[in-house]
Amino acid sequence: MHRCQCVVVGGGVAGLCASILLCRAGVDAVVLEHRENPEKKVCAGGLSGRSLHLLSRMGMPFDAGRAVTRIELNVVPHHYNRFVTKTPLARVADRKTINRWMMGHARDAGVRVIRGAATRRVEHDGRRFTVRTDRGDFSAPCIIGADGAVSRTRKSLGGSEPRMARALIAEKVEVSRPLDAAIFDYDALPMGYGWVFPTSETTANVGVFTISPMGGAELRERLYFYTSQRLGGVRFASPVKGGILPWGGCRLDKKLPALLVGDAGGYTDPFTGEGIFQALATAGHAAAAVVSNPPHKVRRAFERRMALFSANVRLLKRLGPLALKNARAIGRLGETGLFSRVFFSSQVRGQYYLGMAASAPAWLARSLLRRDVVHREHERNVPLHLQSMKPDLQN
Repeated sequence: MHRCQCVVVGGGVAGLCASILLCRAGVDAVVLEHRENPEKKVCAGGLSGRSLHLLSRMGMPFDAGRAVTRIELNVVPHHYNRFVTKTPLARVADRKTINRWMMGHARDAGVRVIRGAATRRVEHDGRRFTVRTDRGDFSAPCIIGADGAVSRTRKSLGGSEPRMARALIAEKVEVSRPLDAAIFDYDALPMGYGWVFPTSETTANVGVFTISPMGGAELRERLYFYTSQRLGGVRFASPVKGGILPWGGCRLDKKLPALLVGDAGGYTDPFTGEGIFQALATAGHAAAAVVSNPPHKVRRAFERRMALFSANVRLLKRLGPLALKNARAIGRLGETGLFSRVFFSSQVRGQYYLGMAASAPAWLARSLLRRDVVHREHERNVPLHLQSMKPDLQN
């Protein structure tokens, strides 16, 4: 039996982030990762501006990958909204780059990562958790579940199941013309969107996302159709990958000092499909709660720290599906100066949606002194295949 102060189940972004912060604070933590190679996880490869902001605050600035200062937020074929910003809205990097960068910080912090430790079940005797794995048993008074969408920690402790979105991604698709803008095309498929993230001047990651119960075969057909319409004739350099993205949150017995973070907690944004920011934010709250409180007070401290975040999860659980059903309204909103002045400025500074709305007047006033969006243009009612023939957005 291996004993420590905190067991972190899962060695992805959320698990590594939590363990790095714990070890920096002197907590004896161990990470249990069931995969020998976690770099194979399906990932769009985009770190949003608020993810970059949060990482900098955590002392883990990320400057790898390709910086994105051009973005399209479209509702096809009705609204095409294109923006150029001063501050990068995202960085695009493959999962291998992201994981190796996180592992570098983990090694510097002295994190112990046990690979090939597939979790079979998690038990709680009222005082300590016991995690039974293929690499032995691990015991601790606190546990952080960061083991993904089908979390064994959540299932073992009786947590409810979050809702599931579906996504398919084709990595490093060769394109016929240079791309330098991240593209989101809402209504490219029911209750979802298609997206393009440029990885170089000649390749891009392309994918589709939906919260509808669409089958895998139909989703694959949608991906092929979307890719041909958006990019014209392309060649897939690697097999198409699929995954599920949990959203809407989940419920867990409040008496248990167990903390679910990232996908294990069902925290994916159902409107944008973003999950890395949610993984980092919840991991940060979990680590702070463990560091600052005795085990019996950890859960309550975690929920206090998560109050605003959880309010956003509840908001998106209600409004996310409505927004996807009525995407044209979002397209019209994107044409307004209010949107460009508030959304991008607050997003790159780590704001939640509720924070964006509450501080909108301040962001508007700030925009009079500093313009974060240096160029924007809008177009309506153009078929998607004709958009693929247009030149990229210019400064």
